[in-house]
Amino acid sequence: DWTLNQFALIGSDISADFKKMSFKQYSGFQLMDLVCKFHISGQGLSMKDATVITPTSRVYMDFAFNYDDWKDFGDFLNKIKINAEVRPSTFDTHDIGFFAPKTAGMDNLLSFQCKVSGPINELKINDLDAYLGESTHLTGNLSLQNITDFFNADIHAKLEKNEINLADIQQFKLPNGKSIALPDFLKNLGTATADIAYDGIISQKF
Repeated sequence: DWTLNQFALIGSDISADFKKMSFKQYSGFQLMDLVCKFHISGQGLSMKDATVITPTSRVYMDFAFNYDDWKDFGDFLNKIKINAEVRPSTFDTHDIGFFAPKTAGMDNLLSFQCKVSGPINELKINDLDAYLGESTHLTGNLSLQNITDFFNADIHAKLEKNEINLADIQQFKLPNGKSIALPDFLKNLGTATADIAYDGIISQKF
């Protein structure tokens, strides 16, 4: 189901203003609404002033895929480069599982804004300002390698002046129903202010 205005076709370039777009994919992913200024060519796809709504997410952003050739979509996770500026939004990590099955089970609702660049398996997240759970607030920069294989992902994070509620961290859902195990003496400490520097592979840390 879709509605668009100002459709233009110039050579292989297509542009349009999407006023409404919705669909349900074979994987089960449901897009309830998409509104944006859309453009696609042989080297890129962009959505400006985009609003993306799923059953559990509302994301507001300027977004682009950059690529050298249409064939790059055959190796989407490694060859399609993302450039996005996300304005204050809510996102359920459950939606990732439809496209990266190894992350299935990560059902966490985040409120955030950030800048994103790179292919999915070499993703950089800068100027992150995110809220998780009851009272956890994270700010800083992240570099994520091989994130679609979550437990073998190589994560580099520098997060400063964070408010961390340890109950929120313990309740954060990892793939396959797993969670972050905390030592007993930490579980009841409540909220702490901390700077976080993390470098390593998930399976070697948890």
